[in-house]
Amino acid sequence: MERKERSNSLPNVPSIITTPTLHHYHHHHHSQNQSGCNNNLSSGFQVQSSQPLVGIIMGSQSDWETMKLAANTLTTLGVPFETRIVSAHRTPDRLFEYAKTAKSRGLKIVIAGAGGAAHLPGMVAALTPLPVFGVPVQSKALSGVDSLLSIVQMPAGIPVGTVAIGAAGATNAALLSAAVLAPYYPSIELSLDLYRKKQTDAVAEIPVDNPTQPSHSTTTTTTTVPSNATSILSAIHTSTINNNSNTSSHNNNNNNNNNNNNNNNNNNNNNNNNNNNNNNNNNIQTFPTQPIIISTPTPIRSSVSRSQSPLPSGNGSSIISQEKTPLSTFVLSTCRPSALVLPPGSTIGILGGGQLARMMAVAAAQLGYKTHIFCPENDPSASHVATFTTKSNYNNYSALDIFARQVDVVTYEFENIMVEPVEYLTKQVAVFPDPKILRTCQDRVLEKTFIQSLDIPTAQFQSVESFNDLKSAIEKIGYPAILKSNTMGYDGKGQVKLTDQVDLEQAWKKVTSETSATKAILEQYIEFESEASVIVARALDGAELTFPLVTNKHRNHILRQTIAPAQLPEYIHKQANEIGLKIARSIGLVGIIAVELFVVKSNETGQYSLMVNELAPRPHNSGHWTIEGCVTSQFEQLIRCVCGLPLGSVDFTKRISEAEYIQQQIPPIVMTNLLGQEVNGWEKILQTKGSHLHIYAKGDAKEGRKMGHVTQQ
Repeated sequence: MERKERSNSLPNVPSIITTPTLHHYHHHHHSQNQSGCNNNLSSGFQVQSSQPLVGIIMGSQSDWETMKLAANTLTTLGVPFETRIVSAHRTPDRLFEYAKTAKSRGLKIVIAGAGGAAHLPGMVAALTPLPVFGVPVQSKALSGVDSLLSIVQMPAGIPVGTVAIGAAGATNAALLSAAVLAPYYPSIELSLDLYRKKQTDAVAEIPVDNPTQPSHSTTTTTTTVPSNATSILSAIHTSTINNNSNTSSHNNNNNNNNNNNNNNNNNNNNNNNNNNNNNNNNNIQTFPTQPIIISTPTPIRSSVSRSQSPLPSGNGSSIISQEKTPLSTFVLSTCRPSALVLPPGSTIGILGGGQLARMMAVAAAQLGYKTHIFCPENDPSASHVATFTTKSNYNNYSALDIFARQVDVVTYEFENIMVEPVEYLTKQVAVFPDPKILRTCQDRVLEKTFIQSLDIPTAQFQSVESFNDLKSAIEKIGYPAILKSNTMGYDGKGQVKLTDQVDLEQAWKKVTSETSATKAILEQYIEFESEASVIVARALDGAELTFPLVTNKHRNHILRQTIAPAQLPEYIHKQANEIGLKIARSIGLVGIIAVELFVVKSNETGQYSLMVNELAPRPHNSGHWTIEGCVTSQFEQLIRCVCGLPLGSVDFTKRISEAEYIQQQIPPIVMTNLLGQEVNGWEKILQTKGSHLHIYAKGDAKEGRKMGHVTQQ
């Protein structure tokens, strides 16, 4: 309470911002609000999300254009911080109080930005024992040289670490702050290592004529787009954009073909494309409604205009980044003390166009966001409800560049997407969950190794890279066992149960051929009582919640029914929550993740225990019941997470908690998948009292294909 009062005594200044990659909190909770912190810097200490470690201060509102880059960098690195306007000349009392109380409030470092005379960093350094990094803000008079000289020329005994003028200096001040903190905070050290690795990986080994396109891509598809998304939305008929270009890998010359108003002739011939999609001609199509051709070559900076200051009591001046960067379209919350937010009206990019993306787009629209689908399929399910759709291969980097300019944040609907294109997008736009999570979850060996490193039980396993490896692995694991492809594979594809009667060589060929995988994993066969799952949501500010534990019933390896809540003892519900939260924190989640579980019953004690089977860092089939069953659905929760919004309640729509639901023995909610031709019974389903029908509009109702679902309460 004392710190809150002190904060209120500093007007015109936003409160604490915390960031997404902080984890390993020292208390368990089931709500958005977090409290309790430890101000001691000790080896191995994990950051508390509500405790700012870095103070970003500036002399005026106009300095925020530069200093926001320090805030963005700290957010990327998972370093909690606060921001203040404390002018050395206009608000000296505020400056004095801020500097004198900085250490007692738990700050470890101060980043001070100032222009002109630039006395702020030096005065703060004279008033606090904390290290101070000074950022010279570029001035109109002398281009920031006056600011630089004013900050750097400090007398002996009053040190200020001075960085470059302007944007580079703000970014470097944040990186230096993280480097100072890294030895004491493993989560920050990891984030800094990943940041540096990503920076290193982005440097090409040889020069190319077209540096915006990765050297491994031999196909270029460019699109001319209107100068901003507002002009698209203001048109009655919005756009299909099909500007064609072919790139020769031998001479790097672009041959640009003019658009033809006849849509039947508007195809790209990309002979060098390595991705063999039968229905994909690498056209980039953006079509909210009826197609017309728009040819306006001005590039998009952002799909959301910024006409007001993101600072709560700012002067209303426009703050628009000269170049779009990750999180550059996020603004500071005006009502929450720990948030970067993406305002309604912004555009959420979604990689994938299936039913999960469809339901994500519906949830986004409810909160006032536009959505942009990016996928290679023709007429994808999600395109029927999304604002924009781009039809392109996921490894079409020219298309990704255009997509990144048109969206404000990106998420994805499935984990079997190539990681490299997702990593490529992170250079231009915020992507949640982080691609490193994607890489972990799509590699079963890596995934189980990570889970076991957290002392969370899984089935015993062995990595298998050849038939000879399989013969050795089966001797260690024993029969029965499950052989799965190490990557790809879902709904039973790419896996075989092995017994001593099964031909190992035939099993190896089946698993690798079904998924085109070259590696596999051999897992111990688990005699489980039932299968279950828990979905965890973790927000940009570190707030976290778990949805109720559910039981899942499968048919032919495909989810048939989900029963919510799981009819299991309360201690199992608690254990599932703890497992889910531990995984989400340790992996640095922003978004939602489904933890698939085996429920095992001891023959000796009759007690239940849980083992983790797999992870899915996106909305999950077993969470569809939350649309009608919970106050906040899994899809809305994901939108809230990636946009920096407060998390919604996960209580049942009956407005009671999971524990109360179980204690009152209320009949469970049942979600049933409609597979194949079952969707044709839609009219009969609608006549059933208490049923909620969802049809995905996916075209052919093939056997075993998920065509919709029905939730019964």
